[in-house]
Amino acid sequence: MTAARDDNPEALLGLRIMTLLHRQQKSVYALAKHAGLPVKTVQRICKGEGKQPSVWTIVAIARVLGVSMDALVGLHAAAPRAAKAHEAAPDAKPVAKRRRRLTAATAG
Repeated sequence: MTAARDDNPEALLGLRIMTLLHRQQKSVYALAKHAGLPVKTVQRICKGEGKQPSVWTIVAIARVLGVSMDALVGLHAAAPRAAKAHEAAPDAKPVAKRRRRLTAATAG
């Protein structure tokens, strides 16, 4: 796989789907059939071609593969980074929002 393709979210989604299919010994055809999607659509997603799939298409694929939608699209990899950033500053206090005070000019 080339570096340019690694940066393509559609290609990474397709790679994750193909990896899960391989691990579960399922075919693209079986995935499409059980997800209620056209085979051509699933083939395009697996190849990283075309436009980004709809959320409903991703949900159907994730359901059949038995994974969360976050895991399928790669959001699970971003979560530990956010947690580490929060752990880096455990003493940091949230910034309090200022309350607006009504004045005679705004109340009238």
